[in-house]
Amino acid sequence: MCMNKYLKILIGLLVGLLLFFIVRSIIVGPTPYLDVEFDPKNEIFNYSTIQYVDTLSHIGLEYLGVDNLNITVLNAHPHVIRNILPGHTVDGFVVQTDSVSYQIWMNPSMNRNTMIRILAHELIHIEQQSSGRLEVISNELAVFEGDTIRTRQVPYEDRPWEIEAYRNQRKVERHIRSKVF
Repeated sequence: MCMNKYLKILIGLLVGLLLFFIVRSIIVGPTPYLDVEFDPKNEIFNYSTIQYVDTLSHIGLEYLGVDNLNITVLNAHPHVIRNILPGHTVDGFVVQTDSVSYQIWMNPSMNRNTMIRILAHELIHIEQQSSGRLEVISNELAVFEGDTIRTRQVPYEDRPWEIEAYRNQRKVERHIRSKVF
């Protein structure tokens, strides 16, 4: 009988604690970004509805040692997100428009944690392209570190630039988070 009493108290405390954190997160909202100072070595324009993505991009590109680029961040239309890479969910992608200009297209409906992860991945692709290690010739052809790759013949997850981006995105993501939270 005494055991049931303690179990009920424990369950009541756990439920109360859970309710406290749920209500707190609704009232307070997500952890706010810290003020960040940096030397802007790139021009980044945020034309998306994703707040602070320009600041996060500055931090990530600085970490990757990339400078003197023009970056525009835009909302990716849901139709494009669903159809750009059949069989995969694409929340972001990069388009190089000239030797120093890039567009980052992002899914505007992502939560903040996913957005930072996807942004880190896309910034790595910008580093790969701006350093000359990756050249996207068309939707069907790319050159990575001197190797010509027919993208329709190589599954997305086996493309060497994607392997590298996935392998390193966590480091970039952690760096961005360390500066803003």
